Amino acid sequence: CWGGKVSFAAAKSGLVEAVAACHGSFLNKTDAEETSIPMCLLNSKDEPEMYTTDIKPIMEGKPLFAEKNGVKTFSKMHHGWMGTRGVGAVTDFQKEELTQGFAEGVSDLVNFFKAAFA
Repeated sequence: CWGGKVSFAAAKSGLVEAVAACHGSFLNKTDAEETSIPMCLLNSKDEPEMYTTDIKPIMEGKPLFAEKNGVKTFSKMHHGWMGTRGVGAVTDFQKEELTQGFAEGVSDLVNFFKAAFA
């Protein structure tokens, strides 16, 4: 689960124009502080609280693009619900809720990237 960390590292490098992390891992305040492009962070219920309490305010304080940033917590989704621990990896009774969470996450990502590149 290094995808979120890698996304933010790419953001700091200047190689990309916007980044998103679904259930990101190993993020810290410096990752957000050193980023100068739009960022989206979709958290599960399992991510550290500091992603909301510490990283979100930094993202909201970016003067040139704060309105394009997004942080959202999916309180019913487990870590990995948008990836390898998602719909195809769970039992039938979990699939409907996960399918809905996945569809919402994809919609959020599409809307984020549309706004980021507008």
